[in-house]
Amino acid sequence: MKNKSLLWALVAMGLLLCFSSCKKDKVEDGLIEGAVTDIDGNTYNAVQLGDQVWMASNLRCTKYADGTGLTYGLTVTSDAPCYYPPNDNLDIVDTCGYLYNWKAVMRGSSTSYLKPSGVQGICPDGWHVPSVEEWRILLDYLGTNANYITGENSKNVAKSLAANELWTVDSINAYTVGNDLSANNATLFTAYPAGSYNGNYVRYGTRADFWTCSEHSATAADIASLSHNSPIVSINNGEKTYGRSVRCVKD
Repeated sequence: MKNKSLLWALVAMGLLLCFSSCKKDKVEDGLIEGAVTDIDGNTYNAVQLGDQVWMASNLRCTKYADGTGLTYGLTVTSDAPCYYPPNDNLDIVDTCGYLYNWKAVMRGSSTSYLKPSGVQGICPDGWHVPSVEEWRILLDYLGTNANYITGENSKNVAKSLAANELWTVDSINAYTVGNDLSANNATLFTAYPAGSYNGNYVRYGTRADFWTCSEHSATAADIASLSHNSPIVSINNGEKTYGRSVRCVKD
C-alpha cells in the first residue's frame, strides 16, 4: 500500500512538472523590429497579432527571393509578373510599397485556402502569401480584443490596422478609418491607402487592397480591403490582372 501511494505521488508530481514546463507561453502582441530583409535589401518590421506574425509594412521588392526579376508594369496583364508604383509615384514606394498583379504574387503556385497557406510566391524566404482564411483568423482575433475594436461591433477593426496618415478624412461617419486618424493603428500593422492599378491608378488615399493566395474564379482572387469611409475590413475579390498591395506572414 505504501509503495502504491508513493507511485501515485510521483505520477502527480510528474504531471505538475509537465504542466508548468510544457505549457505554451502566451505570446504578447507587439512590434518586432527588423524581422526580415528581402532580396532587394529592404528591411521590414513585423507585428505579432495572436498566433500570427505579419509584416508591418507593404512589400516593396522587385525580385523573387532567388533573384529572378519582375516586370515593371506599364499596363494590366496576366502574361507577366508585374509591379507598379502606387499612384504612379516612385517617391511613395518606401512608405506604401509596390502594387503587384496576382501572377507576380503567386509565381505559378496553386491557389490555397490553407492555414498557413504554404505559398511563398513573392514573399522572402521564411514568409508566405496569406490565404483568405489567414486573413479571417486575423480579423476574428482582433474582434475579440477591446483594444482593437471601435464602438461595440466586433467587426469594427479596420481603424486598428490603418496607418495614422495619408488616409482621406471622413469627418461624418463614426468609427471609420478616416474619422480621427490619430486613433488609428492600435495594432501597429500600419496599412497605408496605396490604392490599386487597373490600367489607371485609382483609390490612392481612400483604399488599401491586399492580395490573398486564394482564387475566387479563373479571372479573380480574394482580397482584404480597408476603406476610408468604413469601420470594417471587407473580404471580397478582384481581377487578377490589377495591381494591389501585399503583406506576407511568417511561416
